[in-house]
Amino acid sequence: VTNLNAPDCYLVPRSQSYEDFIDEQKVYELWEPWVFDILDRANASRNANPNEPLLTGGGFASWIDFLSESVTRVELYDRLSKAAGVYAEKLWAGAKNSDKIAYEKWAPLAKKLRENIPGISLTRRPESKGQFLISYDFEDGAVKDDSGNNYDGKLNNGAKIVDAGEGHGKAVQLTADSYITTPLESIRYPYAIGMWVKPNGDQKADAVLLESGDGKLLISNSTSPTITFEQDGNRYNTQIVLPPNTWSHIAFSADSTKTSVFFNMRRQAIVQYFNPRWDQLRNETMILTGPINSIGSKSGNSVDGLVDGFFVLNRASYGGEMAFLGKHYANALP
Repeated sequence: VTNLNAPDCYLVPRSQSYEDFIDEQKVYELWEPWVFDILDRANASRNANPNEPLLTGGGFASWIDFLSESVTRVELYDRLSKAAGVYAEKLWAGAKNSDKIAYEKWAPLAKKLRENIPGISLTRRPESKGQFLISYDFEDGAVKDDSGNNYDGKLNNGAKIVDAGEGHGKAVQLTADSYITTPLESIRYPYAIGMWVKPNGDQKADAVLLESGDGKLLISNSTSPTITFEQDGNRYNTQIVLPPNTWSHIAFSADSTKTSVFFNMRRQAIVQYFNPRWDQLRNETMILTGPINSIGSKSGNSVDGLVDGFFVLNRASYGGEMAFLGKHYANALP
C-alpha cells in the first residue's frame, strides 16, 4: 500500500475540486505515510499502523486532466517543487527524525534549496531592488537598465540605436536578424511587461517581439498578422493587430488568475485557451510566463522595425496605470 490519499496528497492546478497548492505546513506538521486522515489521526480505523508491513510509503499526485494545456510548465513547477520538498522530508524521516526542526525554520531552508538547484530550477522570479525589474529607454545611446538592478542589455547582429523622432527620442532599430539580449530568462506571475513598437510594413511570418526558452511573443503568426503568444509549444491568438509604420504600445500583465493584454494602454484581451475536454468545453484563462531573454529573436525571425521604452515590472499592472507606464511617467506610480 502506498499513501497517495486525497485530499492530503492531491493537487489539481486551478481546480475547484481539489487543492490548487499543497499546504506545506499542514503536511510537515501532521502528515505521515501511515496517516490517511490528517483530521482524525488517532482513529485506528482510518489510519495505518506505523509498522504495517504492507505499507511501502507515500507520495503526492498532481492532475491536470481538467485544464490540460492551459497550465504551463512554470506554473506546474511552482506547485510540484514545493510539494516534492515537504513530502520528501516526511518520507525520508518524518516523525522518527530526532533532528526535526520547527516548520518556521524548515520552510526558508527548503525555499533556498528549491530556488537554487543548478540547471533545473524554473522559479523564474529574478531579484529586484524595487518594482521595476528592467527599464530600457535607450536615451543614453546604450541598452542601460535604469531600474537600479543593472540588468543591462546587449545589441546583437546589427541592432542599433537611432534617433526615432515622433516624440520617442532614441529607439532601437531591429531587422529580422538582429536582436537585444538581456541577462534574464523569464518572469513568472505576477508581472507586467510593455514596450513601444513601430513595425515596418514587411514582416516575416511568426515575427518575434520577445523570446526565451519558456515562450515567445509574436506580432504575427502563420495564418494572420495578430499578436500571438507561444508557450510550451502551444499558441494563443489575441486578435490584436499592430498597424505597420505606426508607433503602438503593446503590454501584457499576469497575476494568479489570468494574463491581460493591453494595446495602446487599454486592455483589449485576456489570453484564453478553449478546453476541449468533454465535460468542460469552455475557455480557460492562461497564466503565461513572461519571456524576457531577448527583444527580437536569436533565430533570425525578429520583428523588423523600431522598439522603445521596454519595461518589466515584478508585479501585475491594471487599468489606468498602464497609461503612466506607456508614457514613461514612472515617477507617478504609487
